[in-house]
Amino acid sequence: MEKNNCYLINAPAGSGKTTYIHNKIMQINIKQPNARVLCITYTNRATEELKSKFEYYNSDKIEVYTIHAFLKFFMDDYFKNKKVINAYFEEYDNKIKEIIENVDDENNLKKINRYKEKFGEEINYEIIRKNISKIYYNETNFNSYLYGGLSHDDLIKFSYNISNRYEQILFKLSNMYDYVFIDEYQDTPVYILEMFYNCLKYSNMNLYLFGDKMQQIYDNYNCDFDIVLKEFDKSISLNNNYRSSKKIVDILNKVYNDNDYIQLSENKIESNAVCIITDNFESTLERYNDFYKLFLLNKEKYTQIGASNLYSSIMNIENYSHNGKYNVSDALNDNIDDNKDMLFKMLYIINYMIEMYLKKNFGEIVRIVEKYNKIFNVSKISIRDFDSIKDLKKFLKFIHEEYNNDDDNNILDFLLKIDFINEEYLENITSNLEYETVLNVKIKEFVNYVKYTKKTDCSTQHGVKGEGYDNVIFVSESSFNPNVNIYEFYKVFSKYDISTKDLENFNLLYTKYITEIEALTNTSMSKLNKEIYEMYLDRINEIVSKMYNEIKNYELFDLIKEKYENYINKQKVTALKDFLKKGYYQSILSAYKIFYVGCSRARKNLIILVSKSKTNDYQLELIEKFKKIGFDVELQ
Repeated sequence: MEKNNCYLINAPAGSGKTTYIHNKIMQINIKQPNARVLCITYTNRATEELKSKFEYYNSDKIEVYTIHAFLKFFMDDYFKNKKVINAYFEEYDNKIKEIIENVDDENNLKKINRYKEKFGEEINYEIIRKNISKIYYNETNFNSYLYGGLSHDDLIKFSYNISNRYEQILFKLSNMYDYVFIDEYQDTPVYILEMFYNCLKYSNMNLYLFGDKMQQIYDNYNCDFDIVLKEFDKSISLNNNYRSSKKIVDILNKVYNDNDYIQLSENKIESNAVCIITDNFESTLERYNDFYKLFLLNKEKYTQIGASNLYSSIMNIENYSHNGKYNVSDALNDNIDDNKDMLFKMLYIINYMIEMYLKKNFGEIVRIVEKYNKIFNVSKISIRDFDSIKDLKKFLKFIHEEYNNDDDNNILDFLLKIDFINEEYLENITSNLEYETVLNVKIKEFVNYVKYTKKTDCSTQHGVKGEGYDNVIFVSESSFNPNVNIYEFYKVFSKYDISTKDLENFNLLYTKYITEIEALTNTSMSKLNKEIYEMYLDRINEIVSKMYNEIKNYELFDLIKEKYENYINKQKVTALKDFLKKGYYQSILSAYKIFYVGCSRARKNLIILVSKSKTNDYQLELIEKFKKIGFDVELQ
């Protein structure tokens, strides 16, 4: 049964979502001038875009925030409450004790010494409790356990837990707003979606979720909330594509392959779509050097641009590793406001300052430093009189020279030499042992990466979500992080008439039974060994049999049928692990979405660059499929 105050609006790429949100809020503002409206957007850039549209209206009734900015504002009073502070210690009790008791750990020792410098020579659990009078958002990837500082992720999780524990928080939130708009719901942490959904039992608040599941190109969304979403009103659909030509939109419809989500376009401009199958990517990219290039930017690409050590060192950080919550592209996101990594946010600001220095825009440098005064020593940047301008130019010239120093400057050397970073901010980075390898990477590798992305008009798929370009070339690449198998997707795409819905449903089934075996053995599938396998053999085979009976009639089962039969014949743990690879179908699904999102970036001309050698086994079927959906094909 549909909820009459909950709306799920499908908003594919180019459908004018931002315009719709703006117009809808304006209608509300005109018809109900006292209605309070909250709009939560995914990025700072989207926030500023919407704010600029509302500035001439009754904007005191309209609030626009990113997720983190909203929680920082809304939870501020509660974070001072003694009950909430006690809940913080309940939540992070073990983490705090681990730091103060495990002094043999170098990282912990640094944290303890820094704490003693600030609060005195004694440190124990009770002293820490006494010194924390407020919980706060520390705006970094890591919790500041000893000070009550919550990271990006824990701000969301802790706020959710607290709101569930104390009913008055949800009651207050539900009565603060009459309308709540959440943009990019598919990339919004499920804690946030549930938090606002749970408010509905206290008021008649209207909840609007906007997004496109196809643009959820990495596996961050919790599918459990899909059950709740079935209750939402889905009658509103933005099916006009205002970005791309009719030819591109026709291709997108055939790739999406779902009659419920057909896009329309009246844009009949001249347009071309070509699939080039070749093993010489480099010469093809040079041939189309005026096209915007979309890469996954995997390790091989970093090697080509002279930043392989930078890539490897970032991968060593748990949050950006193969199993981490983020990926390397998140750390190297060049949008300063949206980059949440302490180190690389700072480096991108410095890079921007150098660009402004070369343009002699000293006023902008002062503005950006003052904006990020928690990161930099503001006293070194000022324009008071002629002498201070001379000093500023001299200082910026020094930073520029050290930044572009081809000698042995590693990142830490560079930061220490320029002596410009707020001491506490830098200490938070250097005291974290996970950053030790990154700080030893040559600053030149970061410079190489920045120059490469600017020079070649290229980006990662993650970096261009929501953007469009006249001419796009999609470079077909696979990677382990993110888990994307583009050539396995092409094989499936060429052989079967599937949609993402088909793949998602099959992946859920396949993963469900793997998870059941992991729960049975209390071991992840990747770590399952012979001894544990033989201990649970009969029960495992019961689960495999149940799985087989449920998935055997699906076309997609053909991809693993041979591995299933091999396991049944051999009854070995290695054969089982080969058959049950948790990320296998997910890697195909992610590739499917990345392919679609890549195609959707093109306004007029689109090129898909495909490896000839990697598609040998199904090349004829792939060529036919590309022709069928609207591409010309060039086989080199």
